[in-house]
Amino acid sequence: MKTRLPFLFCLLLILSGFLSEHLHSQNSNPVKPKTSSKDFVKQWKQVDSLYNAGLPKSAIEIVDRIYSRAKTEEDKPQYIKAVIYRFKLQSDFREDILVKTVNDLKTEIKTAAEPVQQILNSILADVCRKYYQDNVYRFKDRTLVLNNKEDSIQTWDLTTISNNITSTYLLSLDNPSLLKNTPVSEYNDILSFPGIRGKGNATDSMNSSFRPTLYDFLSWRAVDYF
Repeated sequence: MKTRLPFLFCLLLILSGFLSEHLHSQNSNPVKPKTSSKDFVKQWKQVDSLYNAGLPKSAIEIVDRIYSRAKTEEDKPQYIKAVIYRFKLQSDFREDILVKTVNDLKTEIKTAAEPVQQILNSILADVCRKYYQDNVYRFKDRTLVLNNKEDSIQTWDLTTISNNITSTYLLSLDNPSLLKNTPVSEYNDILSFPGIRGKGNATDSMNSSFRPTLYDFLSWRAVDYF
């Protein structure tokens, strides 16, 4: 049976704080990636046009080109945006989208360079967290299962998924020295700064001076869970 999870992209877009369709450049001197995001504007417009026309599979073909180019040119923000956009488009037609999204993210994480690896771990933790929140009634009645399959989130018990979420958020903070020396402004093309569930106001939360480094930003996201 086809599993449709419209909450998935909402999670990635709203809760994760990633993939802003508009650039948020709050820093007066943002650090630009190796390839200007403007070079991808035309392709992203094609993606949106095809998606709005009800042609997600055709849109994915364009996203795949962006993905390959971004990896080749080491444009990390555009690479991450392409990865996330795939999930948005695939949610329209792919079966078992949640399980496959988790597995796809894990595959990307294995080959991703730092700090992309940490960013993807942060997103993966949110996906698992959202799955738990939407299915908590199932986990409450599920006993601990020995030798749980790592790639089978649907069979996990409460302890397994809780431990997984915790460890994945912690992995998003690996190599703190690198993260602390990476200005969050390098990722202005995809980062947005929504308030933490009612804490503070939107204007203040979107000012990168509150979270000037990638470590600050990823820590902020993890602390919201802990």
